Amino acid sequence: MRLFIKDKGEKKYLDVVATSRKSLQRYVGGSQFTINGQDYSVNDIAAEKIGDYTSLASIIGGVVGIFAGPAGIIAGVIIGGALGSNIDRKERLSVEVFNNSKCNDEV
Repeated sequence: MRLFIKDKGEKKYLDVVATSRKSLQRYVGGSQFTINGQDYSVNDIAAEKIGDYTSLASIIGGVVGIFAGPAGIIAGVIIGGALGSNIDRKERLSVEVFNNSKCNDEV
């Protein structure tokens, strides 16, 4: 998951890892912070998924499965897809948790 702030309709990505706005607030040392001279609130930050791991893991699984023949390719795609789907599900949950979190003015 990656964190961003919208500034005039453009997403500005933050080089920060936080599981909630409260943890982000602790990281930046308060509920307000400044980026490039612009003041923001921790509540202005949103999270989004980074990518689609299901497709990538399925492809990698299929490529690895080549060494075991047709059955290996099929098994690799299925196992890779399942693993990738699990990663996607966890990331979606992390994004949802962050975006539904709130912080107050206290650290």
